[in-house]
Amino acid sequence: MMSISKTQLKQTIDQLDNRYLELAYKILQQFPQISDRNVLSEEIPLQGSVLRYSDPTEPVAINDWNVLQ
Repeated sequence: MMSISKTQLKQTIDQLDNRYLELAYKILQQFPQISDRNVLSEEIPLQGSVLRYSDPTEPVAINDWNVLQ
């Protein structure tokens, strides 16, 4: 099977004659779709994982930075 990137596919769609866009869209809709939530979790794995902010603007003491020690 031929390997094609999403960028290549998008470029090909951008070059389509406008008369065929609806047909291309209908064809693409026949394939399984990844939910928006799954796409976000793949691209940004920590997005949505924050449970709460205690005080996000509170200053951080130098001693709290483990990387500096």
